[in-house]
Amino acid sequence: MKIRISHLNGKYDIDQGADLCEVFGTPDCETYKELFETGWLPTKNGEWYQSRSSRVKIDKLSGTRRYEVKKLNVSNEGNWQKIFEETKYLYPNFQEDYIRTYLSFNHEIYYFGDSVFAILNWFDDIPFFSTVIGGRIQKNGVTPLTCYYFIQKLLDHSYPYLYISEWYEQFNFKAKYPNFEWWDGEKWMKK
Repeated sequence: MKIRISHLNGKYDIDQGADLCEVFGTPDCETYKELFETGWLPTKNGEWYQSRSSRVKIDKLSGTRRYEVKKLNVSNEGNWQKIFEETKYLYPNFQEDYIRTYLSFNHEIYYFGDSVFAILNWFDDIPFFSTVIGGRIQKNGVTPLTCYYFIQKLLDHSYPYLYISEWYEQFNFKAKYPNFEWWDGEKWMKK
């Protein structure tokens, strides 16, 4: 793998006495499985980036969650651009080109009613829940239920994990998913 370090968004942490920067890699002979299992996530231009990646082990949901998922109105027909435009204010730093990047990978797009869409990417047999846009992020809203929907949908899938992108403070709600794990740079940690 060819490594590229970017200091464009880097900062110096005075408490730790350390430079923090972004690390990108262009795979050479690494498999998707090797990349995902060592914390890398896909990004633009064929690169992957090292992140506090997160995943959930695919396992049977509780009866309550299965009931909530069953009540969802889900289809593969909708207008993601309209949903994105109507909810941009909820994602002030999220750019449309990221969505287009996820759509350039092998993907399935799901619409939850007419106000939320989610993208499930496939890298060989590895499912990557790359983004969910729309609705409101609230305790009992549709947006958090999208991950449960994918867990339920993938129960009979051969790969044991669903990768759910990054896990930083602003994504703390992910830690509440069953069988949640995050990448610490060396190994997968349970929350």
